[in-house]
Amino acid sequence: MKSTHIWIRGKDEIFRVPHSSIRYIVVDGKYCDVYAENEAYQVAVNMRQMIAALDDSNFIQLHRSYYINVRYISGFSRDGVIIGDRCLPVEYHLYRKVIKTTSMIKLRQIRNNA
Repeated sequence: MKSTHIWIRGKDEIFRVPHSSIRYIVVDGKYCDVYAENEAYQVAVNMRQMIAALDDSNFIQLHRSYYINVRYISGFSRDGVIIGDRCLPVEYHLYRKVIKTTSMIKLRQIRNNA
């Protein structure tokens, strides 16, 4: 059975963080910074361990150091993905994965002849 949350150990307590509340994760060496809706946590695990703990199809790798929850994408371009007030970099070879993951409708500009 898939887990719907991860447990993060703090100094004096342990926090239950639902996958659905995690916006994105930034890897910094042997640590992952987890940015959730209302809180940010630093966890002493590498990206591979974090991905295994999440095991959720709503998360994709955006960059060598970024892993995002696609539910929080508010926009994107070839340069980056916008989540909240942050624009996170996207690697060229992972850009197509972002497009495939989002249900994108191609828009055509309509000229106004008025």
